[in-house]
Amino acid sequence: MLDLASRRDISATWRTFMGIPDDDDGAVLRDYAQAPADEPFVARCLQLKADFARRVPIRVWVRDRDGSLRPPDGDPVAEDLASLLEAPNPASSWDDFAAWSVVCLSVWGEAYWLQRRGRISARTRELWWLRPPDISIEPAPDPSRWWEPRYRYKSAVYDATEVIPIRRPNPANPMRGLSPLSALRWDVATSRSAAEAAAHLIANWSVPPGAWVPEKDAIVTAEDQRLIQRIFRALRGPRGRGKVPILTTPLRWQQMGLSPADAEWGGARRASRQAICAALGVPLILVGETEPTSVYRQTLDAERVFARTMQGELEMISDALQARVARDFGPNIVVAWDYSEIPALQVSWQERWDRWLAAVGALVVTPNEMRREFRLGGALPWGDQPTPRSVLNFESTPVPAGASTDTTESPAEDAGEAHDPELAEVIRAFGRGLYRHPVVRAHIDAGVPLDVAGLLGRPVPDSVAATVADGIRRRRSAEQIAAML
Repeated sequence: MLDLASRRDISATWRTFMGIPDDDDGAVLRDYAQAPADEPFVARCLQLKADFARRVPIRVWVRDRDGSLRPPDGDPVAEDLASLLEAPNPASSWDDFAAWSVVCLSVWGEAYWLQRRGRISARTRELWWLRPPDISIEPAPDPSRWWEPRYRYKSAVYDATEVIPIRRPNPANPMRGLSPLSALRWDVATSRSAAEAAAHLIANWSVPPGAWVPEKDAIVTAEDQRLIQRIFRALRGPRGRGKVPILTTPLRWQQMGLSPADAEWGGARRASRQAICAALGVPLILVGETEPTSVYRQTLDAERVFARTMQGELEMISDALQARVARDFGPNIVVAWDYSEIPALQVSWQERWDRWLAAVGALVVTPNEMRREFRLGGALPWGDQPTPRSVLNFESTPVPAGASTDTTESPAEDAGEAHDPELAEVIRAFGRGLYRHPVVRAHIDAGVPLDVAGLLGRPVPDSVAATVADGIRRRRSAEQIAAML
């Protein structure tokens, strides 16, 4: 059986063969933390992700025997877990804890929590955030239990049961996470170098690097060199505006390095920004890169894409909580994020309207339930019963309360004798979609006799059918025809 030192030598040899740096959990990881301070787009992406994690609340639920979830009200064990998630430790709230964890996953590709348990019970009492670069992973003392490593955080050593690791999959080293910034190190360096070059050029009063080269057979003495240095030192900065140097020695300016036009620093920085946003999962428009047209619509779409991307990262955190923390409180305790308060993850109004309209047409819900959901006004006398599809108009949109449904300019004629208030409400419910109904379109376009019973979804008296047919022939609105009934 190999001892610990021999296994470390074998691990080091394998890491060298695979091209993994020996200092992978030291200086290399610490360098990634400098990227947000050097590159503004990295800092902005991390700020957006941290703010999103703060906005999404985490909930504790209790699973009943039938599989349904309910709030933890009245369950002392679930309430203890909810209290733990409100304040994981005395020094930080859960919002800070979640934000730090998301930033760790984006910078180092891994996050570590120290799990403090109670002395009497095995339940978690505190969670502390550990900085990944300060953690070194050691193999388990027992070779037969290699999957239980020991974590050394600075001078303290913890067993695998005390540390909760959250890692992005790393094919090169399964014990460490894969940092998204590791693929961006050259893009970040390019952007930083471009910014430094532009800053130094401006500081040099926009004089590109170069040298004054004497012409052939020209003699430049030491006195001439000192004179030239004094002249050009006086010409630099705002004080040298309008001054023209006069040199007694014939000199020729020789530029050294690329000119600003040849370097194309602006294009290099744009390419690096695109790579940074792609690796960190943040749409470019959210960090300031906007197009001249349709900015509002692009921003809405980008927010939805970003929110769905962040769901994957947040689920990594909730999975760790469920597997390592919630299980200690009981098998029926569930920890999950509540996305109902995130507008970008909600269904749009038009999608909700179409779904409810289809549900009413499928006799799943009643028209009055849909009216209450969209706050369309009071209940209809017939709206508590399932309505056949023939009565519905799937192309119509709801009319705001108080808006006129009259589509004609002529005043309503004498309505005549009233017949049936319930049928009048059926006609009124069509609103502006009355003349787009298939039965009405067939009557108008093809001259087919008007099927009033098919239009209203029920048999009707001849007087009602005649009134409706006359109103449609005169192109009256649904409101006017309903008034005639």
